[in-house]
Amino acid sequence: MSRLRLVPLVPILLGGSLSTLLGQSLSAKAQIWLGVMGVSDPAPNMAAYGETLGFIPTLSLAGEAGHLASLDAELALQGTAALDGFFGAGAGGIQRSLTPYRAWVRHVADNFDLRLGLQKLSFGPGRFLRTLTWFDTLDLRDPTGQTGGVTALRVRYYPGSQLALWGWLLAADRPDSPSPGGRAEVTFGLGELALTYDYRRAGEHEYASRPLLSPLVDGERIFPLADEERIALDVRIDWHIGFWAEAASIRAPALPAEGQLAMLGGDYTLGWGQGLYVMAEHMWTRVQLPAPWPAQVRQWSVALASYPLGMTDILLAIAGYDWQG
Repeated sequence: MSRLRLVPLVPILLGGSLSTLLGQSLSAKAQIWLGVMGVSDPAPNMAAYGETLGFIPTLSLAGEAGHLASLDAELALQGTAALDGFFGAGAGGIQRSLTPYRAWVRHVADNFDLRLGLQKLSFGPGRFLRTLTWFDTLDLRDPTGQTGGVTALRVRYYPGSQLALWGWLLAADRPDSPSPGGRAEVTFGLGELALTYDYRRAGEHEYASRPLLSPLVDGERIFPLADEERIALDVRIDWHIGFWAEAASIRAPALPAEGQLAMLGGDYTLGWGQGLYVMAEHMWTRVQLPAPWPAQVRQWSVALASYPLGMTDILLAIAGYDWQG
């Protein structure tokens, strides 16, 4: 089913401060958006177009926790409504949902950052074809920049100006067995190099992306969920043009199964008018599932161009190609 977004998601940031009452320690804001989408081959009894309405109210609390340290917190909900036809006049009517979006507390010191709760956990230089979408659902086509969160304890430590160390424990189905991981980032003259490791516990706990090595076929899982060990290397270099690469290896010894992913990307801004931005990425994946399933090799390519029309509006075009599809 092909889909065409007639009107992109349009974020509207509404900010309200309670600083006059609470000494700038508490603030509230909200994000509201509207999306309109047309479908070339809608499902039976469904309209060929519909709308999506969204609302994220956020409450933030900030305060001092001593010399050169601070303590803050954030609580946010996400409400959405999917409308079939003109404002829900179609057979599908209106489908509503209200879910937690963020709920965390954070302690920040001079070279130390600790956060606990439902939070965004995202990294890697990839823009569209990303091998490191381990915990987020970021989509370059979505100008709101929204992503689902994960419940975790995350620590970042900066022992020097060119080194950043991450560590995390993600909540799992078994409370006594969280999923650990970490990342080391090194900054050098032309860019950044990073090594990432994660051990994913088996279970239907909230990871933003499905496990690669326990795939679904026609809605049914063809192999049981199994622990997965993930390791990845990524690099970004800015020299005349932007260049980035990601490579990841995933293993599930209990199945047994393994997968490899690699991505190359680059971008450049042409000096035409206000600046024409062009970007391209190519991804290669190989997944070896248990016998008798053969190895699955796939490749994708994506090209993007964008041009600013003003302070807040851009013209965006994306073309993609599936080399096996």
